[in-house]
Amino acid sequence: MNGDSWIAARASSDVRDSYFHPVYAHTSPEYVNTGLPGAARTSAARGFLDRLDGSLEWIRGEGRYEKRKHQQEVIDLFQRARKIYERLAR
Repeated sequence: MNGDSWIAARASSDVRDSYFHPVYAHTSPEYVNTGLPGAARTSAARGFLDRLDGSLEWIRGEGRYEKRKHQQEVIDLFQRARKIYERLAR
């Protein structure tokens, strides 16, 4: 296993119940935490970083705000999100 995942068990049969529905069972998932970053998570995080960078560019260049402090609040919010996705992209 190269990263976190989940496992579930499923069983089915040709037996039918009184409503003629197939009889089956499915367990709840059991989550496996390896502590290793998964490739899909890393790739998705990099995609979010690209989108955040594009948004920041728009916010700084084209976004219109009543006051400069409002623009800065949005920039700060996006910068905090960027730090989270930088950690996930490693």
